[in-house]
Amino acid sequence: MFPSIVAVGFSFFLWMARSYVNNFNLVVADFYAPGIIITNMHVVLGTITGCLAVYIVLRMKFDLPQRFAVKRVKRLMRATFVLWLVTFLLGVSFYVWYFVI
Repeated sequence: MFPSIVAVGFSFFLWMARSYVNNFNLVVADFYAPGIIITNMHVVLGTITGCLAVYIVLRMKFDLPQRFAVKRVKRLMRATFVLWLVTFLLGVSFYVWYFVI
């Protein structure tokens, strides 16, 4: 499980985040363009989903202090899965917008 998290982290920091930062001038220039809106939603939801997924893994593998514990883990897992699906669909629409259309 941990190697896949490391692979996602490398993918995020070496590829996606670098591309977003390098093209940030386009994001600011055309902030309300449909492709930029899709990109920004994908970035925000993907970051939230990734943080929730890492939290869930840490909560399952390690004994976290009670102040960080969530009582209803299944709800959090379901919410994370739904956010992941939405992020995935935004990623597909990102690809279609920039590379197919």
